[in-house]
Amino acid sequence: MKLKVGGISVQGSYHTVNQDYFCAVNSPAGLVIVLSDGVGSCKLSHFGSRALCESVVELTFESLCEIDDAKDFLEKLNIRWLKKLRGLDVNECACTALFVIAKNDRFTIFHLGDGVAVVLADDVYAVTLDEKEEGFSNYTYAMDKELCLENWKVLSRNFKRFRGIYLSSDGVGLDQDTVFRYADFACGFFREYAKLSSDEIEEIIASWLKDWDGSDDKTIAFALGEEEEEE
Repeated sequence: MKLKVGGISVQGSYHTVNQDYFCAVNSPAGLVIVLSDGVGSCKLSHFGSRALCESVVELTFESLCEIDDAKDFLEKLNIRWLKKLRGLDVNECACTALFVIAKNDRFTIFHLGDGVAVVLADDVYAVTLDEKEEGFSNYTYAMDKELCLENWKVLSRNFKRFRGIYLSSDGVGLDQDTVFRYADFACGFFREYAKLSSDEIEEIIASWLKDWDGSDDKTIAFALGEEEEEE
């Protein structure tokens, strides 16, 4: 797929180090966009988020971007993540995981914990969002020593025409924390930036993320496909 991919991460004022990390890679084998948000209460979570993103990219291309068994992929991911963190206190490396893998006519979203993923293909949105239950707004699922498959959201779909992927950490909050609001926001993102280069998109995102409300780290990763036709 011919795509524009990229992302921007802006450190917030709440921590002394940016705990977010992302990777966006498009190759002849396929596409992977991954974002991880280190758990704020864990002092080594920035190592965890980087290790998560690197592990996802490595495993994705080792499998040639073909996800035949999501459970098997997640089991390998947990092992690879722990291997990269060898020598560190894994309990202090907790991080979320949010990524999309696409090849040919199929994409898969993997989602653990905070953050938002929106994929637009065939003019139909797929959205995953960590909708908090009342009284649990500060709790999120995260990577751990033991893999808990029940905490993961996995969504796969076939498509004919790919339009875009939008991933954001929970630092990029909107006025309404709903599927419809994030789908609408991503729609505007895809439409407005469809004709720009990746560098231009990143420059614009960086300019408005710096003024975004909140003290948390803020990260957006993206992939844009075909330009929208003029109406």
